[in-house]
Amino acid sequence: MKRVIALCVVICVMASLSLRAENFDYGIGSAIENQENKLLYSEKDIEQLKDLIEKMQANKTIYTEKDVEQLASLGTTAIRALLVPTINLFGALQPVLQTLLTMPAMQNLIPVLINPFESMIYQLAAPAIRLATGREVINIDGATLYDMIQSGQELQLIDVRTPGEWEQIRVPGAINIPMQNVNAALQDGTIKPGIPIVYICQSGFRAFMTGLLTLTYDEFSNTPVYNLEGGTIGAWVEEGYPTEGELGTGDTVNPPGENEAYIPPGLIRGGC
Repeated sequence: MKRVIALCVVICVMASLSLRAENFDYGIGSAIENQENKLLYSEKDIEQLKDLIEKMQANKTIYTEKDVEQLASLGTTAIRALLVPTINLFGALQPVLQTLLTMPAMQNLIPVLINPFESMIYQLAAPAIRLATGREVINIDGATLYDMIQSGQELQLIDVRTPGEWEQIRVPGAINIPMQNVNAALQDGTIKPGIPIVYICQSGFRAFMTGLLTLTYDEFSNTPVYNLEGGTIGAWVEEGYPTEGELGTGDTVNPPGENEAYIPPGLIRGGC
């Protein structure tokens, strides 16, 4: 009982943080600062961006075409200013979400925490980036990724889950850069432009978010950005492809189609 109460307190604190404008202030500030010698935002632009942020913070579930157009008109730097703190906050929520997954009685709280993020990403950020850049994250399934790896082409396989998830089970060759660290990795050269990037998470949502962030950088304008739709579990493990990690199968798994998928005991399904 004490554990449940403590967990509820943590959830309330995280939900409260998601509604505080301070979480987004540094993102807006960086967006303005980064416009030196380029395009400076007007006060009206900043007010529009703040208005969009307030709508997300109010847990608005439906964004209009006008909302998308307003954000797209501010450019990719402004979209990034919205995405970075959102990604950081969602990454901070992962321990809470993973704990909820192990407690059936508390799992109904998961949509309450996730829905505002999903609506902001799918209904606002993704279409705004498509409108502003003409690009979008390319969703691929496990079979496509398997063929890409088998072909020998150079790929950057980036697993954006927590270190614990990555150590448990992962796509062979994937390196771990937790989603909160992706923005820094895009800037310091850890993630390289020009080489196709495949983002991977548990089910595809975290990977999609970080893929969108990548599209906001001009340096990656000619770099294909993929998302393993269905993630490590749905698109890879359950399809029987080889895995690494504590619960991994190594290279002992037969080619897909020749055996049933091996689902390691203790593997937590669900999540993002």
